[in-house]
Amino acid sequence: MKSKRWLLASIFVFIVLSGCQSERVLPNIRYGEEPCDHCRMLINEANFATAYETNAGEMRKFDDFGCMSLQLEDEPAVVVWVSDYETQKWLQATEAFFVHSDEIKSPMGDSILAVSTEQRAKALAEQFKGKVLNYEAARDFAKKKRLER
Repeated sequence: MKSKRWLLASIFVFIVLSGCQSERVLPNIRYGEEPCDHCRMLINEANFATAYETNAGEMRKFDDFGCMSLQLEDEPAVVVWVSDYETQKWLQATEAFFVHSDEIKSPMGDSILAVSTEQRAKALAEQFKGKVLNYEAARDFAKKKRLER
């Protein structure tokens, strides 16, 4: 009987601890005070902000999706965050939908925004006369655009 209780207690503790380890800390940017980790300009526009957590647990913060995309070439990330263009809530980049259009005026001119649903992305792509991209396609586009400048 005691061993059964001990086993159940052990399983419970394992589940609780496993859940704690998977939780990620969201980025905290002091807008207008903190510089972009790539271009060093102040991060002022919450709707274009991005960030990622390094393997060492450090948070890197960016003013534009393109800055982050270039930085990721040199430093792998555990999790990548993008700010929802409309709500400014943090989204995991792999779950977000991206829109590119030259009509989108992002801080460094990469012209990419992120939203939480495909429906919103399609509506914004129509509004800005742009196209919807997934995370990998948005990164590839941003890197290519930066290298062409």
